[in-house]
Amino acid sequence: MAYTTQTLIETQFGRENVRKWADLNSSGVATEIAARVTLAITNADSLIDATLRDGLYSVPFADPVPTEIIVISTQLAGVDIYTSRGIEDTDAAGEEIHRLNGVHKKAMNTLNAIKAGRIKLDLDRTTSVPKAIEHHHRYCNSPPWGVDTFHRYQGD
Repeated sequence: MAYTTQTLIETQFGRENVRKWADLNSSGVATEIAARVTLAITNADSLIDATLRDGLYSVPFADPVPTEIIVISTQLAGVDIYTSRGIEDTDAAGEEIHRLNGVHKKAMNTLNAIKAGRIKLDLDRTTSVPKAIEHHHRYCNSPPWGVDTFHRYQGD
């Protein structure tokens, strides 16, 4: 399951911008543009999962996906679409600039803060067991907050 959608990317970056950035051949073929957006979403989600793997959360995330992950996926996919076209922006001196560098940096900083535990995700406790609880239950004599709490996380 993808963490974001083309509609969310278009909402953040503008439909016309996304269409222009994803139209690598300048052909206007809707299926090629959609395929490029799908690839960017796959790339973003793969980066998220790879960054968070073996951390506090099990990946890939199940539905409902935490809002923070949706936002990060949307940002990373949009930047991927933008950069795949080739950076065409220049500053007043004619130097190439990356207008979405700040968006990419913000997304990666947030992702790394989630990995480090500085940002906590609000998971649906009936479908997602945080890894720390699962690990404690599996390798210790008792769940960290009692059996009832552990079973609520598992949806039992």
